[in-house]
Amino acid sequence: MEYVFEGGVGLVFMVFILTISIMAISFNPDIYVRLFEKYHVDHQSGLSFVQLDKFAENTTSYLRGSTNNFNIKIDETKDGEYAFNNREVLHMKDVKSIFNRIRYTNYISLFLVALMILAVRLNSDIRKKCFKFQIIFTGFFIGLLFLLIKVDFSKYFIKFHELFFSNDLWLLNPDTDLLIRILPSGFFLDMAVIIIGMFLLLSLLFFGVGLTLTKD
Repeated sequence: MEYVFEGGVGLVFMVFILTISIMAISFNPDIYVRLFEKYHVDHQSGLSFVQLDKFAENTTSYLRGSTNNFNIKIDETKDGEYAFNNREVLHMKDVKSIFNRIRYTNYISLFLVALMILAVRLNSDIRKKCFKFQIIFTGFFIGLLFLLIKVDFSKYFIKFHELFFSNDLWLLNPDTDLLIRILPSGFFLDMAVIIIGMFLLLSLLFFGVGLTLTKD
C-alpha cells in the first residue's frame, strides 16, 4: 500500500511537470518565430515575417485564453481579408479546448501534489521515494516518446489527432488552408522535442531539489 501511495505521488508530480512544460513552450511566440525561420514558412505561406510574428503572438494569446479571436487580417485596413477560413478557425477552437484541459490538469495535479506532500511532511523517507518514483515515471515516459518519434512521428501524430479530436477538421489541405502551410509537420516535431527537453530538465531539477529538501 505504501508503494501505491508513493507511486501515485510520483505519477501526479510527473503530470504536473509535463503540463508545465507543454504550456511553457506552446505559449512562447519566440519559439514559433524561430521555427518559422528554420522551415522558411514565409516562402511556403506567402506571409511576411511581420505577419508571421503577428500570427505567433495572436495564436499563443488565443491558446492561453488571453483572447477569444484566433483569426487575423492579412493587412491592417478596415476591409482587410482574414487569413483563415471557417474550417481552420473551428479546428483551432478544438485545439484551444485541449489546452484548456491541459491547464485544468496542471491545476489539479498541483493541488494533489501539495496535498500529498503535506500529508507526509514529517516523513522524509516517504518523500524521497515519491521523488524517486517521479523520476522513474519520467524516464519511462520520455523514453516512450522518443521511441514513437524515432519510429514514425507522422504515424503517431495522426493517431494523436484521431484520439483527441472528435471530428476531421484537422485534415487540412495545403492548397486551400493557410494554417497547414504555416505549421508544417517539422514544426510539430521540433516542438515535441523542445517540450521533452524542458520536461526532462524540470524533472531533474525538481528531483534534485526534492532530494536536497528531504535530507536528514
